[in-house]
Amino acid sequence: MAIQIITADQALTVKAIITYIYADPGLGKTSMGFTGDKAISFDFDKGSHRTGELRRGAVVPVQKWTDIGNLTEQDLAPYNTIVLDTVGAMLECIKSYLLSIPNNRQKDNTLKLKAQGAANVMFKNYVHMLISMGKDVVFLAHASEDQNGDQVIYRPDLGGKNRNELYRIADVMGYLTTVRTGDGKPARVINFNPSDTHHAKNAGALGGETGEVWVPDLKENPMFLADLISQAKDHINTLTPVQLAANKAIEEFNNFAQSCEEAVYASDLNQLTESLDKEH
Repeated sequence: MAIQIITADQALTVKAIITYIYADPGLGKTSMGFTGDKAISFDFDKGSHRTGELRRGAVVPVQKWTDIGNLTEQDLAPYNTIVLDTVGAMLECIKSYLLSIPNNRQKDNTLKLKAQGAANVMFKNYVHMLISMGKDVVFLAHASEDQNGDQVIYRPDLGGKNRNELYRIADVMGYLTTVRTGDGKPARVINFNPSDTHHAKNAGALGGETGEVWVPDLKENPMFLADLISQAKDHINTLTPVQLAANKAIEEFNNFAQSCEEAVYASDLNQLTESLDKEH
């Protein structure tokens, strides 16, 4: 049987993508996760109960890593979207699991450096496993507010190294916040285009030229996130592998440059250096 060869000038069909949404408190990012297609939420932050009637999907209340670490493709067969809520709490859950193994602990009961690296590898391998199953993966995260001179910057509330690694593997990333409309009413918007005030990534060309996607009433739009992910995949699937690689390289470079400009301490630059792909 002859194998199928897709040349560099042919589009490569993408069946599953990683969507990354970070938000200010109380804006309904958990509720939004349930508007994914056949969604199941891995609730590391223990906040799914607050969604009330908007909780339309299944939930795994994660107490320890083994609650979800050994799930099989058969276990997840009924679901198309895996929501990691929040991705920061998930990383801490993995570290707690590794900390329970004596060989991974230092004398002060903190993780050895090698074990910290193993935590990042476990996280990435788990996400890649979900993608290989054909599942769309949604990272949810809290936003942090940082000051860079006179400029306030919003970005995911994660350490510099993890923040950049998650940015690299995500296909689209947006900052969910509130704005005032022309008539003075508050409205929610997701910014997918990067700017001086927030980090973002828009391989899916969401929100047109502005990159802004206005969030509707989720009661009346129960497939909001599913539709967003579908739009992003439709756009990605019009691009050739060469175009995708070029776009990704440009986005990664711009994000790294922005992170360097925002660095305040020497430790920030050290974390950025550690996050570089030495094989690039």
